[in-house]
Amino acid sequence: MDGARSFSRRVFYRFALGAALLFGAHLMTFSPHALLVVLVLGVAALGIPHGAFDHVIGQRLLRGGIFKSDHSRSIVALPLFLLAYVSLSAVFMVGWVLMPALGLLVFLVMSAAHFGTDWRHTLPLSLRLVWGTLVIATPFYTHPRDVADILHALLVSDATPFINAAPVAFWGALAVALFRFRPLFEKRHVVASLGLLLATGTVFHPLVYFACYFCACHSPIHFQEIRHALRIRTSGQVLRMAGPIVLATWGAASVGYALMAEYSVASPLLKMTFIGLACLTVPHIIVEWLDHRKAQAAATLAPE
Repeated sequence: MDGARSFSRRVFYRFALGAALLFGAHLMTFSPHALLVVLVLGVAALGIPHGAFDHVIGQRLLRGGIFKSDHSRSIVALPLFLLAYVSLSAVFMVGWVLMPALGLLVFLVMSAAHFGTDWRHTLPLSLRLVWGTLVIATPFYTHPRDVADILHALLVSDATPFINAAPVAFWGALAVALFRFRPLFEKRHVVASLGLLLATGTVFHPLVYFACYFCACHSPIHFQEIRHALRIRTSGQVLRMAGPIVLATWGAASVGYALMAEYSVASPLLKMTFIGLACLTVPHIIVEWLDHRKAQAAATLAPE
């Protein structure tokens, strides 16, 4: 109980600090492009690194699965995993270009489920789904015009279905939260974090809001879980494991931006950030889910 309470406090304090820092940017008059730069820098510095350990987790999954009985073949685990990871990202990117509305829907649903895991060790499933739904639905509900402009730039020609669905998702999630009020209220820092989520989603521009949540709340939580799962103790281990992947991702993003700018693609920075993030998020969520299922199975089979 004390561990869960301490975890909840750390989440809230980090989230609150990030919101306070970005509130200064909100009070100033910045162009949408400047706000996008804030998001890009935040995602590049804090968001991408928390997914840069997927190759380590993937190798561990493969070595404990299809290569379990043949250690001599486990050396191909890394290239096999990277091939599958990049291929899935590429397939999703092609799917987004061909069917952007469907790609966006898949991305939003998977992201809501993934963001709910931020409270995996603190809340029951129903309230985790409430949290993840509100992370996504709040800016859609409170800033429909800004979100519609962003979606149009992301190739979604008609944002109306998403905007119309936002109030249903928003109030439906809050109704579930009220129905489960007692177990939620017992965790005061979770309630405070939920209030902060709703406040930032209402006050901030969607780009600033997403930067605040993704970089100050979601990424630190999962980075902490990864460090614990992989027994990472030093910054040197972090650099060796994640550094090459982070640099490769930055390089690929830079090339993508340069190519889109060269061919005068509208909103290249926005497309590169969100579509690229979506393409990486889908395999990242799958890897994280498989690793969690494996950990659950191991805990079930462990002797008491």
